[in-house]
Amino acid sequence: MEKRLFGLFSGGHIAATVCVAMLVPGGLFAAVTFSNVAVVNPNTGTAAFVDPAGRVSVLDSIGSYRNYPSDMVEIQVFPNLDACVTTQQYAVPAGKAFILTGMSGFLQQFDTSTNYSGVAVYAGAGCSGRNLTSFITASASGLRFAPVVAHYGSGIPVPAGSTISVQSLNDYGAVGLHGYLVPAAIVAESSLTGSAGAGAPAPVAGKLPGMTP
Repeated sequence: MEKRLFGLFSGGHIAATVCVAMLVPGGLFAAVTFSNVAVVNPNTGTAAFVDPAGRVSVLDSIGSYRNYPSDMVEIQVFPNLDACVTTQQYAVPAGKAFILTGMSGFLQQFDTSTNYSGVAVYAGAGCSGRNLTSFITASASGLRFAPVVAHYGSGIPVPAGSTISVQSLNDYGAVGLHGYLVPAAIVAESSLTGSAGAGAPAPVAGKLPGMTP
């Protein structure tokens, strides 16, 4: 009988190996490793998102919240003298976080001997907690009205459980705070507390906490 050789192995050797592999399939794949890869939109550079359930989404989920009418929020506040405007505060709904994207309106100086007016925005009720932003105008005596126009780019994150309040600084007027709601899990509280917060980034020389070089 003719015996064929396949390199260093005979046909019998190969057949025996295949049979063992079929009987013990896990033995061949026990050492499989995985690598992380990114699926990216070549036109925008936006990467696909994998949620905790392992579902892949190619939608810009944050952008969709920003542009969906039911997630948009406008907070109307009427500054009054030098006081916290406690009658017009916004409690972020349960299970949601808020992204502050802009502020607009107008201010009228109350005391013209002091050449400024403005507002300061806080993440706590009664103008307490983290200072989110401010808008201060300086003017010569007699110039009593000033527009408020501020855009915050990708936005200022406000975590779940916050109540947004506004401190009036020497003025009357009307101010609108603009933004949108996102799921609470998107905004991590620890990343907003500065260098003293657990998990917060360490300050970089010449930068504020949380800023990158």
